[in-house]
Amino acid sequence: MSSQQTKSAPLTKFQLSKESEKKVEVALSRFPDRRSALLPLLWIVQGEKGFVSDEAVLYVADKIGIAPPHVLEVLTFYTMFKRRQGGKFLFQVCRTLSCEMGGSGWVIDYLKEKLGIDVGEVTKDGLFEILPVVGLAGCGAAPMMQINDDYHENLTREKLDGFIDEIRTKGEVAPAPAKLYFGDGQQGGEKERPVTANFDLKDSHKIEVYEKSGGYQALKKALDLPADGVIEEVKASGLRGRGGAGFPTGVKWSFVPKNLGKPIYLCVNADESEPGTFKDRVLLELDPHRVIEGIAIASYAIGCTTAFIYFRGEFGPQIKIFEKAIEEAKARGYLGKGIAGSKVDLEIITFRGAGAYICGEETALIESLEGKKGFPRLKPPFPAVVGLYACPTIVNNVETMAALPFILKKGAGAYQGLGTEKSPGTKLFSVSGPVKRPGVFEVPLGYPLMDMIEKECGGLLPGSELKAVIPGGSSVPILTAEECQDACLDYESLNEKGTFLGSGGAIIIDQNTNMVDALRNLAQFYSHESCGQCSPCREGTGWINRILTKIVSGDGDQEDVDLVLRTAKNMRGATICPLADGLAMPVESYYKKFLPEFEAAGRNASGVEAGKDPGEANP
Repeated sequence: MSSQQTKSAPLTKFQLSKESEKKVEVALSRFPDRRSALLPLLWIVQGEKGFVSDEAVLYVADKIGIAPPHVLEVLTFYTMFKRRQGGKFLFQVCRTLSCEMGGSGWVIDYLKEKLGIDVGEVTKDGLFEILPVVGLAGCGAAPMMQINDDYHENLTREKLDGFIDEIRTKGEVAPAPAKLYFGDGQQGGEKERPVTANFDLKDSHKIEVYEKSGGYQALKKALDLPADGVIEEVKASGLRGRGGAGFPTGVKWSFVPKNLGKPIYLCVNADESEPGTFKDRVLLELDPHRVIEGIAIASYAIGCTTAFIYFRGEFGPQIKIFEKAIEEAKARGYLGKGIAGSKVDLEIITFRGAGAYICGEETALIESLEGKKGFPRLKPPFPAVVGLYACPTIVNNVETMAALPFILKKGAGAYQGLGTEKSPGTKLFSVSGPVKRPGVFEVPLGYPLMDMIEKECGGLLPGSELKAVIPGGSSVPILTAEECQDACLDYESLNEKGTFLGSGGAIIIDQNTNMVDALRNLAQFYSHESCGQCSPCREGTGWINRILTKIVSGDGDQEDVDLVLRTAKNMRGATICPLADGLAMPVESYYKKFLPEFEAAGRNASGVEAGKDPGEANP
């Protein structure tokens, strides 16, 4: 079916308002390939109608010029698109590990009782719907939820009552500002905070505040250098990707071929979905211009004139903040034609995902940007050579972009002077769990983990004793309390302890958390978020989730416990992307380090203790 055919013979009489039709035309004109407008068009339809009907599927297919089944397969892949009319106010309650420890279970129970509906149901007046979700980048303010797009954190029964009453009396509920701690400007004994320096300033998200603090001077300095000179400066700084993999940023940029006669693209990964991680969210909220300046520097270095920033679907408020910042930057001449008075052009296009953790993987992100399901690609070829629209593409994290202005303004040596020799610079850590001050903290790499807990976070809550720490987001192996005592937060030190720095999502766990329960929570997340492309991941994560649920319910035995471990080992390294490993590694480390809890959970109905030969059991 060609685009010409669909224009002359519409598939449906489905209509949108004139305002929405204008948005559709803008979306179709933004991308080099019209199919990239698929997710934006679905968002426009859902924004007006409340859900995506069969008629809407035909409408979108007609607009883009693809077969309706191709629209339908994408629509049903992403969890945030609705196929039926739901409640006008959707209460999405986070149930990942940090929120579970913070009490999200009682939130759902309370809402069910208060509204008289079960999960997935809609109140008779059409106002309310309750939905458990997995991860909302608000782990430091647990328990928390979203009402439609707006964040509401540190929930209490009084707050929930207030939301419900406000909706019933006013037909709306006011968004609440995040109340996360960001330190006092002297974290870790270092005066320099390359990434969060502006967090304490009033209206830090506005361009006049950013310029007053020296913003966009680094971009001007970069444009005075040859592009290769910018790459060499970033290489010399030792900056490594802050999304989790930790690959040297400048080296990655240098892989881009410049002589293919194709456009070069930069994709910024703001699909922050790793449980325990919420650093990118606060960067986008509090200092979007630092991210924009970093994008401009990186784009110039690699020869890119069109950059994309991919937001996770739940980041509706953050997209609005960022798009306003883009408008401000254009008005000041930092984006558009001839940025900062140079001969270099740059446009930044925002793109909203729709609920798929897998799109945090760089090739799945590219597939999603192309209007497809977020299936990771086999590598090689690597995106630096064959990426978005089969063109050279660099994918970098939000925090990586935010570090660039400091490096270009003050020099690679100043950045190297922070951190350790092998892990230079600072890192943002998202800290959640039973500590007095959870939140986002910027400290030099190499900073002692216990200092993070005691000095930055103010120590554990009264009555809590440290049991374990997940140092780099939910997918990395866990550290016991004993291992934490001399652990340092840098790539090499954590690798020596058998774990990873990852995304810096530090989840603190105390004696009140059972590790089998914690592992089941993670298994539920990874099973839900597996894209299903690779059978070891699709079947393995689901199998582990089902078995752990059985064990936690008291119906398991030692054979089930052992089966979880065997399944995890068979998943390692057997898939296209690391999602399967993201569950397998925690399974192996939790089992190894907290074996007594798994043994206790494996006691079977016959009274045979886990780990013992049946012949040893008492009759």
